[in-house]
Amino acid sequence: MLPLFRTSVASKFAARCFATRSVYVGNTPPTFSADKLRELFGEFGNISIVRMNVSRNNLYHYAHIYYSAGEIPEAGDGPTPSVDIDPTPEESDIVNTAANRAVAERNGHAIDGYTLNVGLGRFNNSVKSQGGEAGQSSNNALNNA
Repeated sequence: MLPLFRTSVASKFAARCFATRSVYVGNTPPTFSADKLRELFGEFGNISIVRMNVSRNNLYHYAHIYYSAGEIPEAGDGPTPSVDIDPTPEESDIVNTAANRAVAERNGHAIDGYTLNVGLGRFNNSVKSQGGEAGQSSNNALNNA
């Protein structure tokens, strides 16, 4: 099992982290949506973020899917003193299993004339929530509502 790393957030208070594991999905059809990726990969685990991207030269489309497990604080919970910051081993196992199954079952999957290139993301992450909406990311990301 690969170790999970924690994203640091500067604050004297911190809420509990939750485990995440990214999966890279390359060679996606240009018309593919985040909803379609959630549908195709959701059977393997809880997806917290889907990031859709296009290469710099606009030649290919790809995405990153983030599987998550653990207690995600609701908006408005506010910061709480640090007690249990790291994901549990069970949470880490859940996200690693989901990601590994997604790679095993979807790599080479043909859809709309494109063969998906699916692999584990380069980094394992734990996301520390400070009471905001879990899964917030860049303006390219489409998050759970």
